[in-house]
Amino acid sequence: MRENAALLALADEMAQRPDTVLDLLCELILQTCRADSAGVSLLREETDEFVWPAVAGAWAPFVNGSMPRSASPCGKVVEHDEVLIFRDVLAQFPATGQATPDIEEIMLAPFHRNGAPIGTVWAISHDPSREFDAEDRRVLTSLARFAAAAYQTTSAHQSARQSQERLKSAVELAGLGLYAIQIEDGESRMTWDDRVRKMWGLSDRAEVTFQVWLDGIHSEDRDRVEAAVERAYDPAGDGLYDVEYRVLGADGIERWVATCGETRFENGEPASFLGVALDITDRKVVERGLELVIEMRDGALDEATATLEAEAKARERAGERLDLLQSELSRGLFAALERRQEGSPGTYRRAVQAARKIEGLSTREREVLNGLVAGEPHKQIAHRLGISVRTVEIHRARMLHRLGTHLADAIRLAVLAELAAE
Repeated sequence: MRENAALLALADEMAQRPDTVLDLLCELILQTCRADSAGVSLLREETDEFVWPAVAGAWAPFVNGSMPRSASPCGKVVEHDEVLIFRDVLAQFPATGQATPDIEEIMLAPFHRNGAPIGTVWAISHDPSREFDAEDRRVLTSLARFAAAAYQTTSAHQSARQSQERLKSAVELAGLGLYAIQIEDGESRMTWDDRVRKMWGLSDRAEVTFQVWLDGIHSEDRDRVEAAVERAYDPAGDGLYDVEYRVLGADGIERWVATCGETRFENGEPASFLGVALDITDRKVVERGLELVIEMRDGALDEATATLEAEAKARERAGERLDLLQSELSRGLFAALERRQEGSPGTYRRAVQAARKIEGLSTREREVLNGLVAGEPHKQIAHRLGISVRTVEIHRARMLHRLGTHLADAIRLAVLAELAAE
C-alpha cells in the first residue's frame, strides 16, 4: 500500500510541478524504502558515465555529480537490466569512496525508454544494521517504472498538454487506473478510465454510477470501505483515502484492488475527489500462497520430528541387536581358532600376518577393536575409553578402512594377532 500513495503524489507532482518530480521521487524512495540516501542516475551515452540529476538524504550534496559507467554499480544494473543489491560496495566499486558517508548496502532498479535501460533509481543504507528486503525491492521496482516517464517530462516539458500526456503515460506504466468524483448537492458523479472499469469487469464505455461502484465491492469488505470513504469526506480529517478490498466484477471474476486518493473541500464540504486504483490480485495470490506454505511447513515439521524420533529409536534397537551379534560372532571365532591352533603352521603364519596389520592401527583404533572382539557394545566401549559413541564409530570406520576389510574379518584378524602374540 505504501507505494500507492507515493505514486499518487508523483502523479500529482508531475502534473503540477514537473520540474521537481525527480526530487520528490528521491524523497519518496527515502520514505518508502526506509533508506538513508536515494537518487536517480542517468546514462550519458556521449561520455559513458552516469550523472545524478536528483539526490536526497545524506548524499544530497552530491546532486549533479557523475561517475564513470565502468566504475559505478549503476553500470552493472543497466548491463543485467534487473534490480540488484550490493554490499561491500567499496571493495567492488572503489570510486564510490569519493562520497561520504560510506555505503553499507545499495539497492538499484533500472528504468527504461523504448524498452532499453537508460538509468537507475537507487536507495542506500549507511547503517550496517539496515538491510533491504523483498518488499523494499518490490517498492523500488514500482517507483522505477515511474522514473522514465518522470524524467522525460522534466526534460521535455513545454506545455500543460504535454504534461497531461506524460502523466497518462506514467500512470499506464505503473499499471494505475484513474478515477474522479465530482460532488454536487450531495450527489456524486463518477468518472473512471478504462483500467478502473476493467477492475469492475465492465466494458470500456459502460456507464459508471455510485451504485455500480458500491455493488461491485465484496459484501465482507463493504463496511470497511464505506468507513474509509466517510473518513476521507470528513472536513475535520486530512481528506486522504487509502484502502484495499475485493471486487466482484460484472464478468464474475473476483479481484483485489488497492486504491488511494484525496478529497478537495470547498466551504467546509467535500467538493471533489481524485484517486488512483491498482489491481493487486496477483500480489494477494502470492501472499495467500506464502501463508499456505507456512501452514504446510509447520505441519510437515511436526510430522518429520515424530518420524525422526521413531527412526532414532529403531536405529538404537538395531544397534543393540548388532552389538549382541558381534559379541556372539567374536566368541565363536575365538573358540574355533583356539581349537585349530595346535599343530597348524598355516594358522600361525596367518596369525603373524594379522599381527602386523593390527600393529599398523593407532592406539585408539586398537582399543576400539579389542572392545569389539570382547563383544562390548559401542556405548560400553565409549564409557570405558571416556569418549563419545560417535567417536567410537569414527575410530571403528577408520580401523576397518586401514585393515581393508569388514567387521567380522577385522575381529578374525584381531584373534589371529592375539594367537601370534601367544
